[in-house]
Amino acid sequence: MSIVADTQDDQLLTWSSPAEQLWVASTPTSYLGMVESTGDMFIATGPHSEALGSFGSLNAARLAVYRAQ
Repeated sequence: MSIVADTQDDQLLTWSSPAEQLWVASTPTSYLGMVESTGDMFIATGPHSEALGSFGSLNAARLAVYRAQ
């Protein structure tokens, strides 16, 4: 499943799920980060593997990746 949104650079941000419980954010030219589910939390990381936080919902974790760009 992919979800598309506009980024600050007017490029399309796409969320894909290459594996169960893993979501990856990218644009046509950049990797933006990912979200991984641990079962009860969603861990967001940025493009350089920096921790962006642990969240109670997938949407909150995705928003953290989006805002970190």
